[in-house]
Amino acid sequence: MADIFDLHSERAALMNRIVGERATERGIYVPEGVPPDVRNILVHDAERADEEWFARIQDGELATPSTPVEYLLAEVYALDHPPHEAMEGGRGPGDTLQ
Repeated sequence: MADIFDLHSERAALMNRIVGERATERGIYVPEGVPPDVRNILVHDAERADEEWFARIQDGELATPSTPVEYLLAEVYALDHPPHEAMEGGRGPGDTLQ
């Protein structure tokens, strides 16, 4: 099982990829770097998108990814979901589906 540092690193990498995708969508040439003020906006946008994706799933909406950002959000959700489930008393490691 991955430790919390590994999970945090993986999540941060996914969120950085979302920021990169959002920059590309806005026509920013990422290899040249994203200006800090624009990066702050994109980070906030990525965090908001993650919260909205999580809320959609929690509301019972079938969240089927159709864009590169949505595929990344689905990966973030899959990474985050087991900790949320365990905190809320859901299935734990080794539990079987009934």
